[in-house]
Amino acid sequence: MNPQGSYSNVGAISRVLWAIHSPQNVRHQPGPGDRPGNFSWWFDGGACEVITGSTRYVFNDGTTASQAVLPQVHVSISFPDGTVISVTQQP
Repeated sequence: MNPQGSYSNVGAISRVLWAIHSPQNVRHQPGPGDRPGNFSWWFDGGACEVITGSTRYVFNDGTTASQAVLPQVHVSISFPDGTVISVTQQP
């Protein structure tokens, strides 16, 4: 995090958004090395929990993200350093 308190690593943000858009090697049962827990599905690099109205992603590096699509798209990303980034579709 930079001194102004804003997250400047656009690459990290992009990687999370891309993983949400196109998770790699989706599986419905955990495989060797996958995150333990009660998830809806797993993918390379993390796991996902589908909750009514939203989807929660837990990445192996400690990053988490949630995605809601109603009434508009909203994604919130929480990085391990405590930085939170929100992307919201404007009405």
